[in-house]
Amino acid sequence: MNKTSIFKRMLISVLAIAMVLTAIPMTTVTAQAAPTAIKKVVIKQGKKNVTKKTIKLAAGKSTKIKVTVTPSSAKKSIKYVSGNKKVATVSKSGKIKAKAAGTTKIKVTVTGKNKKKKTAWVKVKVTGVPTEDTPSPQPSNSPAPSQAPAPQPSVAPSQIPAPSQTPGTVEPTDASQISFNVKEEDTTLVA
Repeated sequence: MNKTSIFKRMLISVLAIAMVLTAIPMTTVTAQAAPTAIKKVVIKQGKKNVTKKTIKLAAGKSTKIKVTVTPSSAKKSIKYVSGNKKVATVSKSGKIKAKAAGTTKIKVTVTGKNKKKKTAWVKVKVTGVPTEDTPSPQPSNSPAPSQAPAPQPSVAPSQIPAPSQTPGTVEPTDASQISFNVKEEDTTLVA
């Protein structure tokens, strides 16, 4: 065989393979960017950053925490969990309700669009009495339904003689007034 016939056969084979490959439908592959990862999770109470800090609440009071994720486009979901539900509970929206005196951790888990998780926490210290962070209700002029007003003596303090002046019993002339027994050793009033 001569060189030209070998060359023609190789050329025909290459062209045949090229025609077969162009006849097969090509699928285009596009590269998608990976979802952005969560870099930072911050827990706020109002405008105050409380991440890894302690919130003080009185029993029966509540507060709301807000979670900020950096970058915000990475956030997919947020989950709140209380370490001790007897001390404080937390709702799906971040509302913390103080139940009983004690301390617990509220753990916040943020799941990103890339399915990776990042956590942060805040401690909640619950006291039995209102704290500085929790405003106490303003007293009203009328007594609470379950409380009776304290009895007021009907005798003015100026009418009660000092113990050193009167060693005996003082009885007012008006029968509607309360009588008091006064002794020198005892400076308290007994009704």
